[in-house]
Amino acid sequence: MKAVIINRYGLPDVLQYADIDKPQIKPDQMLVKVYASSVNPIDWKIRKGMLKILTGNRFPIVLGFDVAGEVYLKQQIETGKLQSVIDRTYPLAAAAAAHTYSETGRAQGKVVITIAS
Repeated sequence: MKAVIINRYGLPDVLQYADIDKPQIKPDQMLVKVYASSVNPIDWKIRKGMLKILTGNRFPIVLGFDVAGEVYLKQQIETGKLQSVIDRTYPLAAAAAAHTYSETGRAQGKVVITIAS
């Protein structure tokens, strides 16, 4: 995967756009496929070494704390740490009934309308 990293503290010239290994996540973590990232003050403070008390001298450091992307939760669902909550499933022909049910406030999860293929 691609990432902006630093291998030492310093000026903007220490930034590198590099290929790194995909992180191995733990069961209580999530993986995000990043579509967009931005630079904010924490990124340049880390790059300059102003937050060594938090980051130490473990390099490379991946920068980019503000991200937008797709969250991968497969491992959390498979291990039972996260469950999809679907209260009821209705066929498309019963969409009005699905709407009525969700409007009552009794739904404990998502109300799903399926479309036959």
